[in-house]
Amino acid sequence: MGVGATTPPTFVLLVASCCCLFLGGSLAVMSEPQSQPQNATVCVAQILILAGDKDGNIVRIDRAAARCVELGADIAVFPETSLLGWDNPAAWNRSSTLPNGPDAVALGAIARRRNLTMVVGLAERVNATTLYDSAVLLSGSDGSVLGVHRKINVIRHLMTPPYSAGSIDPENVWVVDTPCCGRVGVLICADTFRQDVLQLLASQRPDIVLVPYGWSGCPVDDPDAQAR
Repeated sequence: MGVGATTPPTFVLLVASCCCLFLGGSLAVMSEPQSQPQNATVCVAQILILAGDKDGNIVRIDRAAARCVELGADIAVFPETSLLGWDNPAAWNRSSTLPNGPDAVALGAIARRRNLTMVVGLAERVNATTLYDSAVLLSGSDGSVLGVHRKINVIRHLMTPPYSAGSIDPENVWVVDTPCCGRVGVLICADTFRQDVLQLLASQRPDIVLVPYGWSGCPVDDPDAQAR
């Protein structure tokens, strides 16, 4: 995963751990400020994601968003594949396209109603043969999709057929200027293990990187998870 002699980017990590089947977590990655200094409050919304319960998960996202606003948040990050659960094969039939499909519309309505900029992980079905583990950055002012990131470091053996891997280029690894929080980047879970991905993102000088995260094993059954 190294990139030769280049120096890895340095980040301060604010981590929300996650455990048990389809219980999601999120990660806020703070870099050294790159743009005009700006105060922003980040809400890490570690919520229970029930596999296949899309309607219920949307309700839980909405309630968590409301709580984030109560706590004074400017931006919130939700778990990986928040709508249907991590590595759920049902996503092949129950996911929609991005950025204009019904899943993005439902999440955008929450962002707009709560006036909260949001990053949410969800499956993205492009066609009958292509499914991505994606995340959207949603505007709090109008609910529009400001960016879509497709997970790059996909663990292919966990689902059949597997997710497709996103590309390593500025179209997929990007930074967006936001009114609330400066320059925001988005990655997903194991993307943060790839130095080439981190280098590309760092070269665009983000102020904050938000990382939807998922884990599918209970710590009591996973010594590695206990160690983390």
